[in-house]
Order: sequence, then C-alpha cells, then structure tokens
Amino acid sequence: MMKSRTWKRVLAAVCAGVAAVSMAACGGGTNNTANTAKDGVIINSVMNSTSQASLNYNPFSSTALTGVVGALYEPLFYMNNLKDDPTKLEPLMGKSYTISDDAKTIDVTIRDGEKWSDGKPYTAEDVAYTFNLLNSNKALNTSGFAGSAKVLSDTEVRITLDKPESVNALSYLSGTMIVPKHVWEKIDDPVTYTNKDAVGSGPFTVKGGNFSPTAYTFKKNPYYWDEGKPEIDGVRYVLITGGTQASQNALTAGDVDWMSAIFPNMDDVLSGYSDIKTVNVPSSQMAFMTCSNKELGCSGPTTDPAVRKAIYYALDRNQIK
Repeated sequence: MMKSRTWKRVLAAVCAGVAAVSMAACGGGTNNTANTAKDGVIINSVMNSTSQASLNYNPFSSTALTGVVGALYEPLFYMNNLKDDPTKLEPLMGKSYTISDDAKTIDVTIRDGEKWSDGKPYTAEDVAYTFNLLNSNKALNTSGFAGSAKVLSDTEVRITLDKPESVNALSYLSGTMIVPKHVWEKIDDPVTYTNKDAVGSGPFTVKGGNFSPTAYTFKKNPYYWDEGKPEIDGVRYVLITGGTQASQNALTAGDVDWMSAIFPNMDDVLSGYSDIKTVNVPSSQMAFMTCSNKELGCSGPTTDPAVRKAIYYALDRNQIK
C-alpha cells in the first residue's frame, strides 16, 4: 500500500525494477518536501522485522534484511503472475533462455556490456559461478539446485541439471540471486558472510547509503542495466514495532510511503484517506493433491471413491471464488 500526492510516476518506475522479487504493491509517495523532483527523493518502506536489525546483506541467508533480494540483488528473470502465461519468464539481466526437451539443460543468454554496482563487468562467468557455488554448498542452497553450470561465451551459460526438472528449472532462473564472482570467490565462509559492502546488479546499492538497527538506506545504482531507472535516489527501510495497529498508523500518518501488510477491515481502515491511491490485494491459489489410486500403491481414506465424492460435494465453491 502506498500514499500518493505528487510523484506517483516516479514510484511506478521503481516498481518496474523491484516488484519482481521485493515489492508487492506500488503507487506513489508521501513526503511533503520537493516531491516533484526526481533527484534526492528517498521513499520510506517498512522493514519486515519486529525487532532491531542486524546488518546482513547476504542474498542467500535466511536472515537477509528486507530489500536485499530485489533491491540489491536480482535473478536472471522473474515470473509475472499477471501475465496470461506466467511460465514465460520476464527478462532482468537474463535476455533469453531455452530449456531442452528432456528438461535437463538450460541455455541462458545474458545482456551484453552491463556492470555490477561497483562498475565491474557482469558476464556469464558470474552466472556459472553462482549456480556452482550453490551446488557445492548445501547451507546456501535453499532452492535445492542440483547440477552444474559452464560458460559458453561472455554472454552465454549452460546449466545442466542432475535430473529432469521442468518446473524447478523456472524457479532456478527466477529465484536464484546472481552474485559477482570477483567478490564472492575471495570469501572464506559464504554462509556466515554478512556482505557489508554488497555488490549487486539490482536497482539500488549500499554505496552512499547507511545502516542502523532501526533504519537503513539503499541508494540508486548508477550502473543499473535498465537505463533511466530507478527514477528516485533511494529507498529507506524503517522499523515499525507494535503490530498491525502501528503499521496502520504509520501508513495513514504518512510516515511510510509503501508497505506490504494485511489490514483487517481494510476498507474501514483506509476510509477518509483519499491520498492513498493504490491498494494491491494479490490473490494466491492453493492446490490440494493426494494419492488416490490403489493400483499405483496409494493407501489411506482417499483411495475410497466415496471419500473423494464427499470432499467434492463439501467444497463451498462460492467461498473459493
């Protein structure tokens, strides 16, 4: 949710670069000073934490700070659930990809001539290094990637999976944060590495920003691959304690420009605040699957057709809609 007064277009541009993996709703801003100018604009977002933060910009860590994934680091592609066919991944640093018919090989072409936030070249070496790093380090490999990657050229890499993975292949491409080889190959323990001087390919960078346990700021990445974006100077993540009520108060008071939160009775909470322009309520789907064929070795109550019929008729389809 965001409040919007004078620079809605500026924030929309940020969303184009960050929404894939970091932000879930976009709209505008609330600051009262110089909001019509792009330069110097810092938006306030919310830390996804109920306690003071410890500096951790490691994109593979389960305790990485809000914004590390998406703002500092990006995968090769992202999955756009608003598209008719979300299985066709949208490009970030990855330009195109091909999955073999046996779902064991993925050939990826990346953008040519792009750079990391420290100005060093971003090449296929970085992509191959990242996947091989995960495969060789179980503590980092939260996606379960099993395979290897090799460089075909400066802009081409081949990922070979240990077994066919037609579904997970897409997850690897859209969920693996790529890291720079020239930085990470020098790290003794990538599991405990807090990555204080993070070098990434996302729209923002830690350089020029700051950190405290209650707020930290990322600044615009001058080398971001999507020219002209982001159209703001930075993002500040702030700690808000006190639960749902405190979050509501922060939003309606204009203390934050964007947040991802669940508000009970949202219409009542936001009534009277005409400057809150965008409220994005995403929907999610759940599939319930069970083994029901005795001939294939299934066991349990769902092998009984009567039980399956009972479940079928018990579903309230109006509620599901």
